[in-house]
Parts: sequence; structure tokens; C-alpha cells
Amino acid sequence: MKIALAIVAAMVSQPAFAQTAEPKWQANEVDEERYGMHFRTGTTPSGSPYRYASDGSGYVLKPGAELTGEGWSVKCEIDPITDANKCSLTARNLFLYMGSATTVQSVCIMGHDFPGRRGAIRVDKNAPFATSEGGCVSSPALLKQMMTGNKAAVRSVKWPNDYDVDATVEIGPLQEALSLVLYLKRNLGNF
Repeated sequence: MKIALAIVAAMVSQPAFAQTAEPKWQANEVDEERYGMHFRTGTTPSGSPYRYASDGSGYVLKPGAELTGEGWSVKCEIDPITDANKCSLTARNLFLYMGSATTVQSVCIMGHDFPGRRGAIRVDKNAPFATSEGGCVSSPALLKQMMTGNKAAVRSVKWPNDYDVDATVEIGPLQEALSLVLYLKRNLGNF
């Protein structure tokens, strides 16, 4: 009886992350509990600050961007119909959709909604990629450029104004954000 109570006491005293999730994403993580959720906060080896939560949300920022928030927001959630883990990443007006796959399926421009018009995404000085009318590109070549690039020029057309709207997105720590998404995908619902 005393052994059983000691085991229960040890389980209760540990953060929920430690009970069922795989080891921490990064070794220097700090566990927190706030607002009824569990969080882990840390810094990647390249110096990018990050945080993720038990609800599958999180972020990875550029080093030194704590005040500007420049970086990637990530979100993984369990589909209520299929129970598949679906994930996505967002930086400013770029949306990377993974769905239930382990790689990015499409890169989309949020806010591009003018009927019959196409947007464009250009990484650094590479050739631009034209989007569909829906504002998305499904291209491994674009993702490859984004993985090694610094900035993306994004051109969209927003209804009802029929003119180009340009923005620049710091690609920053995309590789690390994708790594965090894969960690969350494997552990969603387990912490």
C-alpha cells in the first residue's frame, strides 16, 4: 500500500509532460503550468526562443525577436472526424499546411482572395512561384528554397481592391519550427 501511494505521489508531483510524452524537444526546456495548460519553454541550439503547449500550439522565434514576435507559429490538432493529427505553420501572411502528412503539402498566402487573380511567392532572389487563384503553391522546390532562404516576398490581391499587396516575411527559423511540428505531431494528446 505504501509503495502504491509513493508511486501515485510521484506521478502527481511531476508535470503532465513527463508522464506520457517522449523526452523534451530540446534539452534546456522548462516545464510550466498556467491557465490549465502545460507549457515548455526553451531556446534552440541556434538561439531561437520557443514555447509549445499541451494543446498543440506554439512558436519558434528568430533569435532576438522576443519583442517583435518575428518567427513561426505552429499548431497541431486532432481532427474530430478522423482522429488524424493535422498541423500547420504561420509567419505573418504565409501559411504552411501539412495536414496529417509529415511534410508541408502547400504554402499559401493568407488574405489572397480576389477572384481570378494569382499571387506570388519569391524566396530571396530566386524565381517567383505563382500561386493558384486560391493563393496556394504545392511545390517541393519552393519549400526547399524556404528551408535555406532568409526572406520571402509575398504578393497577394485582396477583394475588392484589384491591386497587388506586397509584404516581406522573415523565414527565420523554419527548419526548427518544422522540427517542433513533427515533435508535436508525435506527442499530441500525450501531454
